[in-house]
Amino acid sequence: MGTLNIEIKVQQEPVKKCFVFPKEFAESFDLYIQLATQEYSGVNETEVAMAMMAAHMKRDKYFQSHLKKLRGNNGRKKRKEVITDELQSEKREVA
Repeated sequence: MGTLNIEIKVQQEPVKKCFVFPKEFAESFDLYIQLATQEYSGVNETEVAMAMMAAHMKRDKYFQSHLKKLRGNNGRKKRKEVITDELQSEKREVA
């Protein structure tokens, strides 16, 4: 038996969103929710929807590229800044 390709995470700081779907999509979505709640006991519709969207956004290369630009170098320091910081901390330890 196969499993759904989603990762369920505990919800933090919930923000309410409201969506309106076409009937055919809503029926498929409900079926997906039903399968997920059978496979992952204790999860709710919100957790499944969030996992589905997170999985999609993670695979979306255009979105990931845009996210990197917004975060600026993935939130990491440039190599030169890392070396400078390491030297600064060494100077503090020696002094």
